Amino acid sequence: MFSTRAKIVTFLAAAWCWSSEAEEFLYDVACPGVNGELKCPEGHGIVLVAMDYGVKSSANCDARDQPATVSEKDCMHTAMAGWAKQLCDSKEHCLLPKLNEKMFVCDYSPDNFLQVTYRCNKITDVDTAIICEGESAAIQCEEGALHIMSSNFGRLDANTCSETPSKKTFCTSAVAHQRVKALCNGKEECNLTASAEHLGEPTFCDDNPLYLSVDYICY
Repeated sequence: MFSTRAKIVTFLAAAWCWSSEAEEFLYDVACPGVNGELKCPEGHGIVLVAMDYGVKSSANCDARDQPATVSEKDCMHTAMAGWAKQLCDSKEHCLLPKLNEKMFVCDYSPDNFLQVTYRCNKITDVDTAIICEGESAAIQCEEGALHIMSSNFGRLDANTCSETPSKKTFCTSAVAHQRVKALCNGKEECNLTASAEHLGEPTFCDDNPLYLSVDYICY
């Protein structure tokens, strides 16, 4: 058993929970060949609002926090915004992959930039559970009921649940978040199994073991 499995479920006492107070819109413009990167101050979580694209000549690549002139065409894949929200919402820091042709249904160019519009909301009391592939564990609330903030089955970092570092860190299941929400929201306790059978087959993965990550609050 890997050392990272010493506890099948790891609770990170991050002290997060959504507040109604929202900040102004923020922007990240990732020019060609650069990962998108969203950042919030400590104690705040990302709320992804929109994803747009445009050509490099319409952006200032040295000022990626300044909004650029984006395309009026609706050519990004319809699943992209939901997938990015699954990766980033409720986190203080989030990396997005470099733009590639699989993210588009038309108008793709190697000169395209990605612009993400987002907010940073104050948060408190969020717990994170990590369950390695093939394992089962329960998440529970001592008081109140579970509310799932975000979840992913796949791999979003190099080392969790793996002895060999992975280079595929945008490995996700498109259906995992909805399935975890359906299983857990509104319950005091919820049993979860980290497997493709239960959570859908992830894509953009290598042969390293996968894991389920769940951010949740009790309310």
